[in-house]
Amino acid sequence: MEKIAIYWWAFDPPQKAHEYIVKKIIDDWIREEIIITPSWPRDDKVYKVKDEFREKIMNIFISCFSWYKVSLEDAFMNWSMWETTSKKMDDFFINKLWYSPIQIYWVDAARNMSNRDETWYIPFSLPKIIVTREWYNLDWINLWNYIEYNPEFPSNISSLSSTQIRKNIKNWDYSWLNIEVMKYIKENSLYIENI
Repeated sequence: MEKIAIYWWAFDPPQKAHEYIVKKIIDDWIREEIIITPSWPRDDKVYKVKDEFREKIMNIFISCFSWYKVSLEDAFMNWSMWETTSKKMDDFFINKLWYSPIQIYWVDAARNMSNRDETWYIPFSLPKIIVTREWYNLDWINLWNYIEYNPEFPSNISSLSSTQIRKNIKNWDYSWLNIEVMKYIKENSLYIENI
């Protein structure tokens, strides 16, 4: 069994729910190691902080996993790879690891898989963990080869979208961020205004 899962998403910013999912997937023995891979901007996704801040935030976030086997792959964040797609991510890791590792998606990202991939490789063939959200329903008929993962979030952790987290930050509510990430964001007045 492959031991590595790839958790890629915007992490704009990384929040407690992201951290919780990584730890739960390792604690529940679904995977032993997770590589966090922040995505590159796409036509439908523009990041809200400059690259140097985003890189620093991700390094702080990774340092919070001291007892877990978690690493950062920055190939899609540091300009060495352009345009993040599930297929491009899969090809990158097949070349790096010699197999197609399972990829972790939030359920709201899964809804667009069939629309973004004309070959249907991503929704049907790519191995996936789909993390559910209590407030989001998905028509699962267009997905194959996945594990539906439904963790119970503690009351101090919410599966809010990153959009909602950024709105909260603009209102000086940092409660959904871990302490180290929160300190850095506050010290640099990030997410208060768009760049």
